[in-house]
Amino acid sequence: MLARRQLINPPLAWLAEMDSAAFKRWFKGSPLERTRLKRLHRNVAIAMGNTGDTQFLPQLEQWSAAEDLVLAESSQWAIARIHSLATPHDSLTTAPNRQSS
Repeated sequence: MLARRQLINPPLAWLAEMDSAAFKRWFKGSPLERTRLKRLHRNVAIAMGNTGDTQFLPQLEQWSAAEDLVLAESSQWAIARIHSLATPHDSLTTAPNRQSS
């Protein structure tokens, strides 16, 4: 099966907005069909978190309250990840105090 050009590195927001009908339309007969929409959304949540992009926070906050515990936990992780990437870490912003021998 050849990849559809539209599905090579698709926008995360587009995947997040996908409903069951659209998922079936786009992925029928593909290996991703076995994964199902809810696990696609779990993977999208993780990818969103790894971007560090705050534009994804509203979607992640919605998913964090989902009945699907796997999606909810993945979304909570992603939210924390985005916040951690947006906050400078002391070890990265402060040079260590080293004495020369």
